[in-house]
Amino acid sequence: MEATGGYEAALACALQATGLPVAVVNPKQARDFAKSMGRLAKTDRVDARMLAELATVLVRRDDLARFLRPLAEAQQQALAALVTRRRQLLTMLLSSGSGCNWPCPWCGRASRR
Repeated sequence: MEATGGYEAALACALQATGLPVAVVNPKQARDFAKSMGRLAKTDRVDARMLAELATVLVRRDDLARFLRPLAEAQQQALAALVTRRRQLLTMLLSSGSGCNWPCPWCGRASRR
């Protein structure tokens, strides 16, 4: 399946829990595969067909295990989401130009008060 910004995680976990092998691929790699097969249309039907063809190619590879990784536990996924959100908030705070109004250990600025 194609990575969709985290929306694929629940389905991938459910499939893995049933014992099915799951590969979550980068959308750019999936698109590049479609282009290499001469399929330039970008519709859900074409995407589904190309992902199925990509899966058949991956299954035949000797290094298939390289593409199949167990997903993180629920707690690890929640922690990763929190760390990502913290990073986003810090980036927004520091790029806004206003900065912090308190001593900031992240940007090294002194208090502006």
